Amino acid sequence: MKKAAIMAAALLAVSCGTAPVAQKATTSTTRTAKPAKAEMVGGYTTPRDVTDSEAEMFRKVTGSEDMVLTPSAVSTQVVAGTNYLFFCTYTDRTTGESGRCKVVIYKDLQGNTKLSRIERQ
Repeated sequence: MKKAAIMAAALLAVSCGTAPVAQKATTSTTRTAKPAKAEMVGGYTTPRDVTDSEAEMFRKVTGSEDMVLTPSAVSTQVVAGTNYLFFCTYTDRTTGESGRCKVVIYKDLQGNTKLSRIERQ
């Protein structure tokens, strides 16, 4: 009975892909470059330059007469759609205040966009 239970557990582990897999030993002395650091699953990508289409989307969503927002970089996060995290400078035309901020714009799977939040730094 005990042997049957062990065999059943081993079969279940193999069929679920959780069983250890023997790896072939290699004797190669060549070195390969380390792979690029992977992004965290569910996290934002590394900030990069803003594309023309992203800049246009940003202007349409954040247009305001009182606040001037200028994006300098963007990160994206895949959700049920895409979150765009823009790193920006701002100038408030009514108070003269200026500084840095983060702007998050959500784009759904149908292409609709909306301003999610603005965080002053």
